[in-house]
Parts: sequence; structure tokens; C-alpha cells
Amino acid sequence: MSKWYKLVFKQLGPFHIGKYNYGVVSETELFIPGYTMWGALVNDYGLKNGGTEKVFNDVKKKFEMITCFYPYFDESKGLFPKFEHGKLYYGEYTEEELRRKLTDTFVSTAIVSITKSAKDESLHETEIMLPKSKDNNKQVFWTGLIKLEDENIPQNYLLKGLEIVIGGDGRYGFGRLELDDVREIKKEYLAKWQIDENGCLMENSNKIYNSIRNYIEVGGVDLLKGKYRTIAELDFNKIMSNKNDDQDNGQEFTLCFVPGSNVKVNKSDKYSLNKGLFKEIE
Repeated sequence: MSKWYKLVFKQLGPFHIGKYNYGVVSETELFIPGYTMWGALVNDYGLKNGGTEKVFNDVKKKFEMITCFYPYFDESKGLFPKFEHGKLYYGEYTEEELRRKLTDTFVSTAIVSITKSAKDESLHETEIMLPKSKDNNKQVFWTGLIKLEDENIPQNYLLKGLEIVIGGDGRYGFGRLELDDVREIKKEYLAKWQIDENGCLMENSNKIYNSIRNYIEVGGVDLLKGKYRTIAELDFNKIMSNKNDDQDNGQEFTLCFVPGSNVKVNKSDKYSLNKGLFKEIE
């Protein structure tokens, strides 16, 4: 029998999740996309359980019904995205206010070993999410949902204290999160995330969904307020194949409306959650 769980992670250090590049500057996302959290959990579970292709293939299916994750300082005030007055807000903060509150810049460059000087055109500025607010030093937590059918996973793996690594630049020690709370939830709580018990976009008589909390693909959906973006989904199978003649890097690209947008669904078809993205069921 499948169950839904609310996961809460404590952020232990800075992390970077690539959004846009402006010249040498890499901007970070202010939330954790579902496919990023899925990848981190699949990678960690797979490596801790033998690292074989069979283990990865098994767990990537078990973890795929997962939402995007959002930050909070106070559990009663989740910083969920929404578009108002032409701006993107996270909770009570505009995107710019939250970026000033929670981000900093990490500068890196490559060194020429003989001269010990910086290699030409190697300077990069990476925007990073901080584990504590710059203005009042409050700890940042991240929350999202996952549906699991295998009860061994919450009993033996998703335990308080589990440490995972998300995002890029892990070589600098970035991306450490610690699981702080795991809680089974009921369908009444799922409604806050616009999800039914089966992991589909919940029924709505007027088909209008405000401030969506996960991506939704654009097919059959009108944008009322918000933005769209192309996202890339990583395929762990192709990473593991490591074939020199395989030029495909294992990514699929999907055009979506972003979390926080208001949308209207025109079709009667259902949309199922898959790694933080609602996809039309074929």
C-alpha cells in the first residue's frame, strides 16, 4: 500500500542549483526542483545499496513521485512561489528580497600550475544559497512530499539524520542537507499541494489552478499568470552506461509553466506528478 510522506531537510551548508548564466555569473534557483531532489536521493540510495544498475533502476522508479521542495524559517510560513503584481514572490518576500536575504557569491578560477597564475577566461562567479539568513541568522529548512510503496524505505533509509548532497559544485563541499523530519500525511494535506492520493493534479471544477507548486507541461494548459521554461531531466541509466559512442548526455527537455504560475487546464485528461513535474497521462 502506497503512502505519502512529508520530508523536511535542514540545510547544512551552501548549495547551487543552476538557473541562468550571465557571462561568467551563474544564478541559482531559490527552490529545489523535484528532479534535483529525486536525483540526489537516487544517487545516495543507489551508492549505499551496492551501486549496481539493477539497484539504480529499481530506486529511480520508487522515488519518481516527488514534489519540488521549498524553503522556510518558520514551519507555519512556507515560502511557496506565487506571481502577484507582475512579480514573483516566495511567501511574503519578492524574489529580489529573498535573493538578498539568502544568497551570496562564490568566486572560482583555474590556476596554471607552472606560473601559479589564474588561467585566462577561467574566472566564474557562482551564486549560492546560504544555510542561514544573512539578516537574522535564522536556519533554513526545505520541505516537500514523496509517495512510496516500499515500506522498507521509510523504515530503513529515509531516517532522521540522513545526509544527502544536492546541486552542482559538490567538489567545493556544497549541497549538504540533513533529513530533519519524516511524517506520513493524509489526503487533506495533499490538497495544499494540488495533488490527489494517486499523485495526479487534483480535480477542480473550473480547471483553474493558482500558484501551482510543481512544474506543469504546457500541452493543453493555458497560462493565466506566470512564466514558462524549458527544463532538462537527467536519465541515470545513460550516465551509468558510460559508452564512448553514446553522444546523448541522458537529458530530456520539456517546456513547462513554472511553479507559482496560475494556469487553466483545457483538457479532461489527467496530469500525473513525476519528479516535480505534472505530465499528461498518455
